[in-house]
Amino acid sequence: MNQIKLFIRRAVQGAHDESGASLLLTVLILAYVFAIALILASIVVLELKLVGNSVNSTISIYAADAGIEKSLYTVRKTNYAQYYTSLSFCNQMGNIVGGTPQYSVSGTLSTTSGGTTINSMGSFPAASTTCGSVGATTTQRGLQVTF
Repeated sequence: MNQIKLFIRRAVQGAHDESGASLLLTVLILAYVFAIALILASIVVLELKLVGNSVNSTISIYAADAGIEKSLYTVRKTNYAQYYTSLSFCNQMGNIVGGTPQYSVSGTLSTTSGGTTINSMGSFPAASTTCGSVGATTTQRGLQVTF
């Protein structure tokens, strides 16, 4: 009988000896919360990069469109195609936040219908003040018009 009492007493004392269990549980919960926070932070950083790229892309396509519009104006208003068979120029636009947009235009001109093709490449931000230069972080978009 004494051995049973001794066994029960040891079992009850062992059940109450849980030192460190709550600390271990707390550390595991904090590690789980930290992992979730890291995953969410990486998603946010990726989304911010995508938003920045879409802004640069929009500015680049508008710069290319400006090059097309200037080319069409030049060709149609001055009868440019009667005197030249090609068109090539580059222009930097006004500074905006984040850099300078630019466009470079090239084209083959013809006096016949459907023979004139104009290509315009818009870039943002410009790598330097030299027109036509692009850097590793430059976003480029192009347009082509045939008439």
